[in-house]
Amino acid sequence: MKIYFTLALIAQSLLALSNVYAQISFSTKGETYYDDNIFNNALKTGDMVSSISLSAAYDIESERNNLQLYYMNNFSYFRENIFKSSNSHKFGAVNTYLLSEDGNPLNIGINYSVRNNRDEFYIFDFNQISLYSNYRHSLDENNYFIIGYLFNSNRYKNLSMFSYYENKVFLKYSSTFSTGTAFMGGAEINLKNYAESSAEYGGANNSSQLNLYLQVSQSIAKHTGISGYFLQRLNLQSGSRYINSGDYIYYEEEILNDIYSNDGYETGISLTQILSNKLTAKFEFAYSTKNFSGLPAAGADGYDLNENRADKQFSAGIQLEADLSSLIYGLNTSANWNYIKNNSNDGFYNFDNQIFSFGLGWEF
Repeated sequence: MKIYFTLALIAQSLLALSNVYAQISFSTKGETYYDDNIFNNALKTGDMVSSISLSAAYDIESERNNLQLYYMNNFSYFRENIFKSSNSHKFGAVNTYLLSEDGNPLNIGINYSVRNNRDEFYIFDFNQISLYSNYRHSLDENNYFIIGYLFNSNRYKNLSMFSYYENKVFLKYSSTFSTGTAFMGGAEINLKNYAESSAEYGGANNSSQLNLYLQVSQSIAKHTGISGYFLQRLNLQSGSRYINSGDYIYYEEEILNDIYSNDGYETGISLTQILSNKLTAKFEFAYSTKNFSGLPAAGADGYDLNENRADKQFSAGIQLEADLSSLIYGLNTSANWNYIKNNSNDGFYNFDNQIFSFGLGWEF
C-alpha cells in the first residue's frame, strides 16, 4: 500500500511539473545620506553614511502556486563614526497558494535574519527566526480582509537577558468606493515573552500590546492623492527590563529601542503628486506620542526624576522618485529629506534630526 501511495505522489508531481516554470530575479540599491544626529539625542552627532543592499529571489511558479526562495543583505558604512558600521543578512522562503481562481492567496513563510556590528557595538549583534502565515479573502472586487499570524525568536548573543519570543495576531479590512476613496482598518495583538527568567536582574518576564490602525485615502485629482492614518498603541501588560552596571542602570528601551516599553498614538498625512509618467513627489507629516511605563526621566544632573519619560514627536518628509527605465530597464532613483523634532521631559532626548539622502536602485 505504501509503495502504491508513493508512486501516486511521484506521478502527481511529474504531471504538475509540466505547468511549472522557474524565474530568477535580482535587485540592488545604493544610498548615500547625511544624518546630522545619528544617535537621536541631545549630543547631536552627525555623519555621512553609505549603504548598499542586494537581493536575489528564485520563484517556482505554477497556475495557482508560487514558491519563492530569497536572500537579502545590507552593508552600511559610517564615514566618521566607523564603529557604527554594520551588515545584515536575511534568508527566507515563502509559499503562496491561491485558494480560488479569483485569488484568495494563502501565504506561509519562514526567514532567518542576522545583524553584525563592529568594535564595541558588537554587543548589539542579534539573530531572528520568523515564521508567519496570512490569508487574504476577497468579499467582492472592492472589499477584502486579511488575517495573519507571526512568530519571532529574537536572540541577542551578548545581551541574552533581553532575548525574547514574540507572537503577533492581526486582522485587517479594506474597502474602496467609486468616489476614489479607500478605507483600511485593523487590529493587532502583540505578545512578548523573555527567553530567560528575570530572577538574576530587574524587570518583567513578559508584556503585551494592542495596536489599532485606521487609514483613509482619497484621489483628489487625476494625478493627485491624499492619505491619512491613525495608530493607537495600548499596553495590555506593560513591562521591560534593565541591568545594573556599577552606579548606573541601563534600560532596555535605551539600549534596544524596545517598542513594548511605551504606548501612545501616531497620526499622519501624506500627499502624492505624479508630476509626469517618470517623476513622482510625496510629502509627509506625522505626529506621535510615547508614554514610557518603566523608564524614569532624568534631569540635567543625570539623576532620575519622580516621573516617567514622555515624548512628543513631529516629523516631516519630502521624497522625489524618478523612473529611469528609458535609460536602463529597471533603473530608478530617489532623493529624500526628513526632519524630526522630539520634545521630551528627559533633556537627553530633546533633539532634532535632519537626513538628506540620495538613492539609486536597479531591478533585473
